[in-house]
Amino acid sequence: MSPAFIKGVGKHLPRARITFDKFHVIAHASTAVDQVRRIDQKTDPTLKGMRWALLKDRDRLSAASRIDLDALIAKAASRRTARAWLCRGRLREILDRKQINVVSRLLKQWCSNVLRSKVEPMKEVARMVRSHFDGIVAWTQTRQTNGFIEALNGLSRPPSARHAATPASRPCAPCSSSLRESSTSPGSTRMPHNPLKFQKSPKTCRTQTSSKRLPLNLERFLGSS
Repeated sequence: MSPAFIKGVGKHLPRARITFDKFHVIAHASTAVDQVRRIDQKTDPTLKGMRWALLKDRDRLSAASRIDLDALIAKAASRRTARAWLCRGRLREILDRKQINVVSRLLKQWCSNVLRSKVEPMKEVARMVRSHFDGIVAWTQTRQTNGFIEALNGLSRPPSARHAATPASRPCAPCSSSLRESSTSPGSTRMPHNPLKFQKSPKTCRTQTSSKRLPLNLERFLGSS
């Protein structure tokens, strides 16, 4: 739905019919639902933790999440988040239809109802639907998505861009690992010398020194006697 996309299609494919698929339209409505929830939870702490319960399909929710959602929807008259959720559900039902005249009429009515409501983020969705009305209604007949085009765009990217997100090579191992690998390589017969491993305390050195001198002292004693 970007202006650049519409401009590019109009310039290079003037006879093409632009289609905005249901999934992108519902994605905008889901974003609006989450925005309303974020605003309302500042004054209603019960909405905290209900993000995925509001964004997922009701059939895919757990029993506990479904109960919480139903309790919220039952208060739609006083909860803007519940009204936003109902607006999104109604929009999905309209776009699931296949009669273009029926979809066009119901979609216009949906926009009018939302614009009269007090759910401001959902009003932006209604304005977006009105500004792209023909392309959204075309989905009823074409049922075409841009998934194939996105796949082609991915293939047309240069290899450097396609592999930009691959993990970088691992950093070099520490020096100790390098020494250990070098010691176990073919042709190596001994571990590298580690001066800290074989260092002796001064007391041990004195003891060993005196033990080495003992035979010499004994020889002098025997010689003097």
